[in-house]
Amino acid sequence: MNVEPGQEGAAPTVLVSGGKAYTLNSVPGWRLRGQPVATIEGREYRSWSPYTSKLAAFLLSGGDLSPLTDPGAVLYLGASYGTTVSHLADIAPSATIYAVEFSRKPYMELRKVAAVHAGVIPLLEDARFPEKYRAMVSSPSVLVQDVAQKNAVGIMMKNAGAFGSIRHYFLSVKARSIDSSSEPEAVYARVRERLEGETGRRATLTDISRFEKDHVILSGSF
Repeated sequence: MNVEPGQEGAAPTVLVSGGKAYTLNSVPGWRLRGQPVATIEGREYRSWSPYTSKLAAFLLSGGDLSPLTDPGAVLYLGASYGTTVSHLADIAPSATIYAVEFSRKPYMELRKVAAVHAGVIPLLEDARFPEKYRAMVSSPSVLVQDVAQKNAVGIMMKNAGAFGSIRHYFLSVKARSIDSSSEPEAVYARVRERLEGETGRRATLTDISRFEKDHVILSGSF
């Protein structure tokens, strides 16, 4: 069993066992529809599928989730139906997760997750316009972005500018959403170069394409 970030002496809130990812269920007995659970060392863990969550794919592809274990507050752009958000609520049960989703149908499902996890704050907003929800978000230290837009870096940097407290980021990049005429590797290189130019710091590229075709996650700090 490979244990990922967790406090020494306490049950880890996220772990990898047998090539699968799990999060310690912060609301024992609750799960997403059809989601497997496992009892590990006497505690209930929810299976975290890399096929429905890009952060799970990131973890199983060697990515480092440590900035998310005690973030205080997270700004999640593109929260969709709340699958990944629910697992982040397990990983950091004391954190506040501001979950931004633009489409109403997934937002209604996201609200159901928020009804179970008190730290999840759902926002029906457009990630391109952080000025519209800035007053509703308090001091996030980590930004997670899963928005399939051509100007993904621009959206991320606009949010980083609106929330000066952000110190770490996880940016999902879908090659075909940015440039469908170029090879994915060329797209990733251009996005990474721009991101490093914008932040002034190195960005780590983690290939998650074995779970999500033509996807990588770029992660780093400000």
